[in-house]
Amino acid sequence: MLSKKAVDEFKKLYRDHYGEELNDFVASEAANRLVRMVELVYKPIPKAQEEKYNEIKKETEAVPEEKKIDFVKHLVSDARVTEFKQAIGEKKFWELVVEANKKEKAEGGGD
Repeated sequence: MLSKKAVDEFKKLYRDHYGEELNDFVASEAANRLVRMVELVYKPIPKAQEEKYNEIKKETEAVPEEKKIDFVKHLVSDARVTEFKQAIGEKKFWELVVEANKKEKAEGGGD
């Protein structure tokens, strides 16, 4: 877990960049997820995987800017879902998810 000071710094950077305030819970969740993601991803690429990496990189670079997802905003959105789930309880959360999926399917939006 990140220190309060690190979370506060994340909140400041987020506010400065996106113009939006985050509460402590959402900031802590998002910042810790970001650090975990960097720990997993930011490693030297083994020679055996270099070619695959370069293919993926080219595909990613070919995606138009307007279709790219801002990963930090995604982490914050995810953290807000976690906060909501904790507030209403796990059971109620999944009941709402199932209900929303049924509604989406009924409206023709499902697969």
